[in-house]
Amino acid sequence: MRKLIVLDDNPDFAEIVCCIGTTAGYSAQLATDAKAFMRIFKSSTPSVIVLDIVMPDVDGLEMLHWLARQGSPVPVILMTGHGKPFLNIAAKFAEASGVRVIGSLQKPFADSELRALLHHADATERACA
Repeated sequence: MRKLIVLDDNPDFAEIVCCIGTTAGYSAQLATDAKAFMRIFKSSTPSVIVLDIVMPDVDGLEMLHWLARQGSPVPVILMTGHGKPFLNIAAKFAEASGVRVIGSLQKPFADSELRALLHHADATERACA
């Protein structure tokens, strides 16, 4: 079963992303803070991560750095409601850190945009298998 982890400090939005992931064939788990995300990540083998960039306490850049230190091969989808510049900075940081970003989403986004990126992650995973 393909697994999706969603990290977003907004639980309602995280739940929507999880629902979209579930309907796209993923087993989805949500975290609303870094500690919960790290616990879920360490206890599962995710197929893809959806990561909010702007959050209180520990932000998305710090989480990308943490994923890089873990040597994570898991593809990441970045999202934010704070504009494309945040997404561009995060994508460049991820690339420099060795974290594979497969796309980014500006909140609010259409269900179809997330589904397309999940499909891309799925196709990439099959091609690498």
